[in-house]
Parts: sequence; structure tokens; C-alpha cells
Amino acid sequence: MYRWVAAVGLLAAAEDQRGSDTAETNAMGLLGAHAACEAMLGLIVGLLPYEKGHPPNERYFPRLLALAAGVAKPKLRDTLRGDLMAMHTVRNGFVHGGAAVDGAELDRAIEATYLLAEHVPLPGQKNIVGVPTVVADIIDIEIVGMWLRHADQQRAKGNLRLSADGIARALDEAIEHTEPYVRTRTGQSFVTIAREIGGAGQYRGLNRAANETTMAIDQLTKLVVPMALGTSPSTLAYIRGVVGTAGREDIGGHPARVWRPSDEALSISDLRRASSLVSRIILRLWAMDGLTDGRGDSEVVRLAHTFLLQPYGWAAWLPVTTDERDHVPADPELPPSPSV
Repeated sequence: MYRWVAAVGLLAAAEDQRGSDTAETNAMGLLGAHAACEAMLGLIVGLLPYEKGHPPNERYFPRLLALAAGVAKPKLRDTLRGDLMAMHTVRNGFVHGGAAVDGAELDRAIEATYLLAEHVPLPGQKNIVGVPTVVADIIDIEIVGMWLRHADQQRAKGNLRLSADGIARALDEAIEHTEPYVRTRTGQSFVTIAREIGGAGQYRGLNRAANETTMAIDQLTKLVVPMALGTSPSTLAYIRGVVGTAGREDIGGHPARVWRPSDEALSISDLRRASSLVSRIILRLWAMDGLTDGRGDSEVVRLAHTFLLQPYGWAAWLPVTTDERDHVPADPELPPSPSV
């Protein structure tokens, strides 16, 4: 499990370097991805017998990859093995020869790492489907973990929208279960509160000084909350742009609908990246003893069970049935302001 924790952190560290596209950031990102792959290959292979003439605890990457290919289930595809060896070649070119690392090479290395993660077993499981499932098993907080697992399962089925919804719900549940609490008291922006208590007209009539002060607090919150989560405002904004934010709770106990800034088709690359970043945020909060169970968690988990087995209705962006119609939130065309 410690090796899995290291692999998750290294993969997320590689993601942090993605996009800058400089020789230095590309190289550091590729080194992180390579180290994550070495940890994962070791998990696939397991304990290695001593071989005469070879150090017992040291294996060259090609040898480790070959051993993993012989035992991995499902079988490693030739294209994946080729990408992993290409990453190793680029890594050696940088470490031993000072060669520059291209942004496309970093992208290929990270995508190969994600694919390799789908072959790594966990205790008691034949195989997993991604990094979020690993984090779910590590933290053992079911109200968060159930959405991480759900996201992996839906991604494996090709349901990218439902997978993104699961990641958004996992992040929001983690934030709701932080100790100490990282959100503002209400978890809402000043504009949202004003709209709810009196409408736009009353909002315009509020005391100007109070308005300016509260809005300043809101802006500061947008900077402070990401830091409390161990990430940057731009990274959190990227995550929210990909997976969205869970809306208001459904009074029937169904999962809240997730709102995204854009309803355009999701890319698997963005979804994997957002999933990895959210997984690291949750793992870091857990490692710092910053996550705690809630008193009503068991009931929420119970109510979500049916949805997890078969996503349906409003929360899954599907036509609402007659039985669910009473639970549809008002003003569905107006998404709530994100609280982080």
C-alpha cells in the first residue's frame, strides 16, 4: 500500500508539470511518471527471487517490464509496452545525456502510466480500474470512496460524464468532511445568499460597505480554500472546469446533480488528469488527518447504493421518471455558484 501511495503522488506530481512545456518541467514530469511506473511494475510482479549475478533488490526497467508482462492480468498490450519503453529511453537520454524532453513525450508517458495503473492489483482484488479506486481503499471513508470507485467503474465502461460526476462528488464530499472545516460557514457565495433571501432587487439595496466587504471575503476564499486543500487556485479551477461541482442535495436522498461550466464532450485525457489531481487532494487530506466521518454518513451511503448500481434520473442527467419528479430542484437552468 505504501508503494501505491508513492505511485499516486508521483503521478500527480507529473501532472503538475504538464502544460508548461519547458525543457525543465517536461523532464521533471517524465521522471515522476517513470518512477510511478517502476512502483506499479513492482506491484504487478510482486516478490522477485534472487538471481545469481544480479543484485537482489535492483531490476533494470526493461527486465521489470518483461516480468510484469508475463503475469499482468489483463495482458499488457504491445502498444503500452512500447510506450513504456519509449518513456524509459527518453528518461535515460535526459539523465545520462542531458537531452531535452518534449511536451508530447511527457503526455505519452503520463497516459501510459494511467493505462499501466489499470493492471495493478490490490489485496483482495484481481485487478483495479484506476488511481481513484486505490485512494478509496487507502482512506477507508466510504462516503468519499464510493464515488471514487464509481468514477473508475463508469470510466471503464466508457461513461465519461458519469465518471466525471463521480469525481466531482468525491471532491465535494471530501471538502464537506474536512476537519477543521475548510469551507466558509455557509459554503455559498454572498450573491447566492442574497438571491435566496430576497432576490436581486434586495441585493442591490444592501449596504454598499457590507457588500464590498463580503465580496472581498469571497474573493479571498477563492485563494485560501485551494491552499487549504494543498493545491493552487488555477489547478482547482481546472478540476472544476472538467468535472464540475455537485449541486444542491436532492430531498429524496438521491445524489445531487453535478454542474459543469460547459456541456461539451469530455476528453479521456482531461478526465484522467482531473481524477489524478482530485485523488491526490483527497489522499493528502487523509494523510494529514484532515478527513473525518460524519454522523449521517451511513444513511447517505445507503440511499446512494441503488444509484451506484444503476445511475438514473436527474442525478445522472437522464429523463426524470414520474416517481422522481417531486425531487427535481427548482430553477434547473440556473446552476449554483461553486463554493470553492
